[in-house]
Amino acid sequence: MLIVYTKFISIVLLVFGCVLILRPKRFKAILELQREGNRAYIGAVIKTLTGMIFLIVASSCSIPWIVFLFGLLLAAGGIVVFVLKKQVVYKILDWWENKTNKQLKLAGTVFLLMGVLLSLAI
Repeated sequence: MLIVYTKFISIVLLVFGCVLILRPKRFKAILELQREGNRAYIGAVIKTLTGMIFLIVASSCSIPWIVFLFGLLLAAGGIVVFVLKKQVVYKILDWWENKTNKQLKLAGTVFLLMGVLLSLAI
């Protein structure tokens, strides 16, 4: 069951990369939603749990070190949000919001490639 979830996340990365390339303004709207209430922390919990699942599933994948690396980065990134002050988290969101469309499209290309890499590694 966890492998299916991992494959689903790789598809989400692919879709996210495509959305970022095709509609960077939509991404900025999603960032604005992160500011409401404690949504940034909800995202961090999801990110941390996804990272833990990747760490568990890594040994049963075709290229385990890639999945393990993704899991490690996701879990660490999710935990860091809880360590940082809320103002610092908002500064990171501001940093992403202030990127030009060209820079966001480049980031989307990176997310797309990460999704391809992850889907091949599973």
